[in-house]
Amino acid sequence: MFYFLKWDIKRHPLTGQKQTRPLRLRERRHVARELHRKLYTAIASRDLATLNKMACHGLLQKQKIRFDQRRGAGLPVEQWILQKYRGITYPDWLRWPLTSLLPNNSTQVVSDKIAVLPLGKDSLLRQCIVRLKTRQSLDKGDGSRPKSTDVTEYIVLQKLTFDGQEGDWMVWGTVQPSTMKEIDEMTAGDPGNADVPFMERMKANLSAFTNM
Repeated sequence: MFYFLKWDIKRHPLTGQKQTRPLRLRERRHVARELHRKLYTAIASRDLATLNKMACHGLLQKQKIRFDQRRGAGLPVEQWILQKYRGITYPDWLRWPLTSLLPNNSTQVVSDKIAVLPLGKDSLLRQCIVRLKTRQSLDKGDGSRPKSTDVTEYIVLQKLTFDGQEGDWMVWGTVQPSTMKEIDEMTAGDPGNADVPFMERMKANLSAFTNM
């Protein structure tokens, strides 16, 4: 995380001083919860318009295929229900790194990394992984009773900056890894590629991140 605090920030054209680029560390947990809720709600209801605004290319294409398959099979739309967060949902005004030390946290930032992109001056990719502990259910719309399930999953968020213009947080996907090693392998796309440094993997997979 200390790398984030020292990354290259362009200087003001008049004063020559480095301009502040706020990392907004406190917003990450709130954004993760909000996008997680919107993602599953949109997937269940086949809301492609919402997914277009918040999902990265790979996730969006996967859901388009799933929507088409369900329509072709005559399956009804579903309803995803977030029943509660398990553990303690601490207020968003608490500062990092205190939030990473508090016990039984329902929303925990486990990784936040930045890679410089070879797309022009001040072009960056930021990827944040947040662990969410929830109780949720899915109504399949077929008359069966929804069953509650306790889920621990990791939502992967991405934010692109091109020529100094920062974009919005987008959802790369969600996973349910059991170890930190699996979280790192997940960002590689290819499990056999896990030993390659994070920055190199980001550059190698650049086309997957930019086709959004």
